[in-house]
Amino acid sequence: MDGSQSAIWDVAPRAPAAALLGLGVGSPLLAALLWNRGIRDATAARTFLEPASAALGDPWRMAGAAAAVDRIRAAIRRGETIALHGDYDVDGVTATAVLAETLARLGAAPIVHIPHRVRDGYGLSSQAVRALAERGASLIVTVDCGITANAEVALAAQLGVDVIVTDHHHVPVDLPSARAVLNPRQPACDYPFRELAGVGVAYVLARGLLESGLSAGAAEAAMRELLDLVTLGTIADVVPLVGENRTLVARGLDALRAGARPGVAALMAVASVRPDSLSAQRVAFTLTPRLNAAGRMGDASEAYALLAASDRTVAESLAERLNGANRERQQAVEDGCARARAAADPRAPAVVVAGDYAPGIAGLIAARLAEESACPCVVLEYGADECKGSARGPSDFHLAQALDGCRDLLLKYGGHAQAAGLTLRTANLAAFTERFCALAAAARGASRPPRRFAIDGAVSLREFDWKGLQALRALEPCGMGNALPTFLTPRAEVRDSRPLGEHGALLRLREGGHTLSARAFRLGDRVPATGTIVSVVYEVECRADGRQVWPELSILDVRPAE
Repeated sequence: MDGSQSAIWDVAPRAPAAALLGLGVGSPLLAALLWNRGIRDATAARTFLEPASAALGDPWRMAGAAAAVDRIRAAIRRGETIALHGDYDVDGVTATAVLAETLARLGAAPIVHIPHRVRDGYGLSSQAVRALAERGASLIVTVDCGITANAEVALAAQLGVDVIVTDHHHVPVDLPSARAVLNPRQPACDYPFRELAGVGVAYVLARGLLESGLSAGAAEAAMRELLDLVTLGTIADVVPLVGENRTLVARGLDALRAGARPGVAALMAVASVRPDSLSAQRVAFTLTPRLNAAGRMGDASEAYALLAASDRTVAESLAERLNGANRERQQAVEDGCARARAAADPRAPAVVVAGDYAPGIAGLIAARLAEESACPCVVLEYGADECKGSARGPSDFHLAQALDGCRDLLLKYGGHAQAAGLTLRTANLAAFTERFCALAAAARGASRPPRRFAIDGAVSLREFDWKGLQALRALEPCGMGNALPTFLTPRAEVRDSRPLGEHGALLRLREGGHTLSARAFRLGDRVPATGTIVSVVYEVECRADGRQVWPELSILDVRPAE
């Protein structure tokens, strides 16, 4: 399924020198990188380069926030039992922790329910509503779910339980009849930033509760203490790291580096990560997969327990368990990808496979296949009565809208533009596959488009001197919406090529008198041999550990040099 041999290299055109000079950032390399990201004046450049100092949105401008704060504060005053219904991914777990800590600070002792991926499935369920009502809850606050839970919210009302929904997923036409619905994607919502993760929405509610319940100084301190959780969830959910998300992550990375939370410190220890080396990318590749492994391979409540742990010994034991689960997850994904590649139709405009794919890793397999094939991918666990799984797709195809077009064939679905979950009756699998592929063909063409790489420019390896590294650091935090810089070096000699792990290679590239190491994964049989001259496209990150900085190159594509 690897389409990289026919990949298109889209090299950004050079901006006018006068325009780059007008950005006022000094470094020509940094100016070009900003220009490619749509930053075209000095004011915008200053705002982008100082994300931690930007103001957050007023929480009271979020639709439903005032009503939610009033209902929760009334529950606390009256001594009602409040239940928090979270989700089993890192976004849901951290969002639950944010509200649990906030409620505890205000004098409540909430019930925390983290659903099990297999036993409970995604979202607010009728079983969970009944169970929480039986435990005495008179108010349920959903976290990172609930926007499509119309029937479940109605059931709660019948049982005398109020529901507040906090969510960030695709908003349906008909909202649940909850006491309050917080989702910045609502058409009537006046909050200035719409792309928050679930933990970001929970943090807006937490800020409203803390502002209304504590003195200004105490509220500000409490908000700061939650930023490490907000950052973990925001990075893990792969929302765009622009605007308010960029501000939250820039502030929260400092909190993560401080390692004040025992669970975070223990997680960094088992991942062999130095706190002073943490960047958004390092968090995404080292910390959040281990937290996610709890829900993928077992019970996500262990991830919650790790983040909530106040005892360092307890935290260390939980971190070791998550580390082991992550190793199991890695092997399961590799095995599942191999089976899915063999089952997929290489000519179809979309990939839909159903088989023995555990729900916990279906999304990871779908993401890998979507990257390799450059087309929408659905991976389902096949059952006698039902199939359930995940979908991932490229940026030019809106998965949630596509699933809207298949809603008559689905039992449950929800998600975002590039990531979604779904459940359907097995009897509808063939019809769903046909319609989903037809929607992909209508949106993107009947044949699979080649993979494309957006490249910031053609550069020499000499660019990555001290000044160049400072330019790269200035772009942090990087992630979706603010990708790591991607460059093309047209001619470089492969001075050394050796295996790296099971599927990678470590190359030493020499060009212009400079030699740098570069990692390559998933090139298959296209790993260049020592002594060859290649054109190479790569992402580059400025790595630092407090004592030194260096460029880390990750090869995306390679060809023989012209």
